[in-house]
Amino acid sequence: MVNHRACSSSRFESSLTSNLHGGGTAYPAQPYLSAQYGEETAMKIIKTVYDVSALLPSLLEESFGRLGELGIDFGVDPTGRVWLLEVNSKPGRQAFALAGDTRAARLAIEHPIRYARYLLLRQLRRVNT
Repeated sequence: MVNHRACSSSRFESSLTSNLHGGGTAYPAQPYLSAQYGEETAMKIIKTVYDVSALLPSLLEESFGRLGELGIDFGVDPTGRVWLLEVNSKPGRQAFALAGDTRAARLAIEHPIRYARYLLLRQLRRVNT
């Protein structure tokens, strides 16, 4: 399930990192990408990020077992090409709050708990049948 999207940008134009701990700034994805690339390209970028984000968890869980939650980091180059940078099993959640998306910040905490509950109940049903 793809729940949240936020962007971060470096405070320095020449910097290759946008890491929030390194001085990056969080923004809501759609408005930021539209301002940088135009509406049409921004929508293509968001679709690519969504599609890859929806596909990756099941592929990774085939190899590594249940992961619960993932933080998937993408980069976008000046031409609008999307790059997968890394996948984190313990994602940071502060980007949503810093981007002003309090709902996404709350859901980023709530959804892993709900998923854990779902897995527990599923296991209990198997044991009791």
